[in-house]
Amino acid sequence: KPADWMREWIERWTEPGDTVCDLFAGMGPVARACAASGRRYVGAELDPERYRQAVDRLALDGYR
Repeated sequence: KPADWMREWIERWTEPGDTVCDLFAGMGPVARACAASGRRYVGAELDPERYRQAVDRLALDGYR
């Protein structure tokens, strides 16, 4: 799902500084949305390739 779309939902349901838990992180759209909107993020992804892609995308966006 697009990170911008996820960001709209996250901003509607949470406040800056809140922690969002994503049990099926995939390639990280929720992580990217949280980073862009000032939310903390905890995610889980079993597939090592998807995890690596999520980390790489966050790095490209300037997040660690």
